[in-house]
Amino acid sequence: MSADNLAQCFQDGLMAHQRMALAEAERAYREVLAANPSHAAALRLLGLIYLERGDFEAAESLLRDSVKADPDVAETHCDLGVVLERSEHFAEAEACYRQAVARKPDFALAYNNLGIVLHKAHKLAEAQACLRHLLTLEPGYAQAHFNLGNVLWGDGRVADAEACYRHALSLEPHYAEAHSNLGLLLAETGRQREAEACYREALALRPDDADGYCNLGALLYTAQRLAEAEVCFRDALNLRSDFVSAYNKLGCLLNDTQRLTEAEACFRRVLEINPAYLPARHNLSLILLKLGRYEEAWPLHESRHLDSPEWGAERMSRRRPDLPFPQWQGETLAGKSLLIWPEQGFGDYIQFARFLPLLKSRGVSMLTVASPPSLRTLLERIDGVDAWTDSDNPVDLPRHDYWCFVMSLPLHLGVTLTNIPARLPYLSAPPERVLYWRQRLPEGIRCGLVWSGEPRPDQPAVNAIDRRRSLHLRAFLPLLGLAGMTFVSLQKGRVAEAQLDEILPHLRPLNPMPEVRDFADTAAIIENLDLVIAVDTSVAHLAGALNKPVWILSRFDGCWRWLLDRDDSPWYPEVARLYRQQQAGDWGPVVERIVQDISRPGTFSSSRE
Repeated sequence: MSADNLAQCFQDGLMAHQRMALAEAERAYREVLAANPSHAAALRLLGLIYLERGDFEAAESLLRDSVKADPDVAETHCDLGVVLERSEHFAEAEACYRQAVARKPDFALAYNNLGIVLHKAHKLAEAQACLRHLLTLEPGYAQAHFNLGNVLWGDGRVADAEACYRHALSLEPHYAEAHSNLGLLLAETGRQREAEACYREALALRPDDADGYCNLGALLYTAQRLAEAEVCFRDALNLRSDFVSAYNKLGCLLNDTQRLTEAEACFRRVLEINPAYLPARHNLSLILLKLGRYEEAWPLHESRHLDSPEWGAERMSRRRPDLPFPQWQGETLAGKSLLIWPEQGFGDYIQFARFLPLLKSRGVSMLTVASPPSLRTLLERIDGVDAWTDSDNPVDLPRHDYWCFVMSLPLHLGVTLTNIPARLPYLSAPPERVLYWRQRLPEGIRCGLVWSGEPRPDQPAVNAIDRRRSLHLRAFLPLLGLAGMTFVSLQKGRVAEAQLDEILPHLRPLNPMPEVRDFADTAAIIENLDLVIAVDTSVAHLAGALNKPVWILSRFDGCWRWLLDRDDSPWYPEVARLYRQQQAGDWGPVVERIVQDISRPGTFSSSRE
């Protein structure tokens, strides 16, 4: 092929490439390369066609050949960096971008890409420096402001990141990604209304963005706008049928609306797509537990304490102890020493403490229990425990053969719905404290009250559940107005306790809690009551464990512990009574039923011992 024909063939390929006729362009470039295998420009442009098709291996090979043919073309180094970055070879991509800017010091795109890859490699200081240098070269580069915002947010500089996103949008108002990320930042900082506006603007600009629908759905879900959130999650799945995060979030929403069969199907679909997706394994376990299918549920429930970045804000607080001996996986315990470790909330520990005495029958030679200080005095009265340690600050802890989370005991002990160890009471208060509080409480019928959990703003998933299970003390006014009874607050937490001051003095429950030191004191007070009425908190479990009648207000979506469609509990037989919310957020009818039942003759016919 003559030089003129070669040049014309390349030009034909370039024109076809510009009008996106890629097959035609590829034929022309290959003709050029057949005549001149070292034609750097044809190698580069053919590599870009393969990059467009997602064939990174072929693209990389062609671009490397182009660099060999002409190592001084900055654009080729940059293109090779893009291929390597998409293949997640970040160190090599960084080297390519540095080659590009070394050859072309004002190469804005290469600086921008270098900043992105440095961010991906967690080199935040270098990424910031790179992007700031780019902005001295091109102050109006909207994408550089956006990427600098991403780096600053990753570095915890939220206000500076927000300013960058807003600057990017001032330069490019139709920048969908900037609207979306600004929405994520605003949602994280509690500005839901502004976040929603950003998400909707991003979707208006990019209506095929599955992530955008999922983000908006998550925001609406948090705001309990469940019908709108469901539409968003389904829109995301219509756009991306293998979108595991959207399936998982939709499953959670369906669980909250008591559509358990659909929820189970969502979580199982996630695990078909990605069997290692831990949030779905955990959420499926909660569905199965709620359905009473314990044998299937307990193994999946172990996913709760496995580490994975997929948890994000969904992950509850599960502190894994740093211990120099192995976690018990169900091996024989004959002649072995075992340490039990707490997790999650106080109610979980109280509920599962019933399993501790069973471990000696498995042959444990030395049973040590780690306990939060506030539970220690109460739990120390359980049989079968040889030693105790403070889980907040374990001191001189000897080596054991194994350790185990307290909530893993049902798995290893083979607990099913029909063999729950439910002999009550399995906890008791110290007698001297029972006597002390008996002398402090008035005579007559005494009823304990708990109306709220404890807000956890640092844990969004936990906090959302807490809002659903809690009510304001004012909701109990129809109950507090009943004559002939003394209501006793068992409520801890400054926010809920402050609500006592909003109640008229003659209706206000007695509040002994400022003198309560720990759960042993709370237990001693409960021992002196006729009844406990509580939302789903640790006190409800404590009353049940003490064999004290407890009426539990259960939120609409219901905790797995209370199963479905029953007003009793196999965990606390004959003493626990469930009052289930029939409509999300509406506690009025629940309180009405409680008032009716507590007013029936014979409710308090049994005397306290």
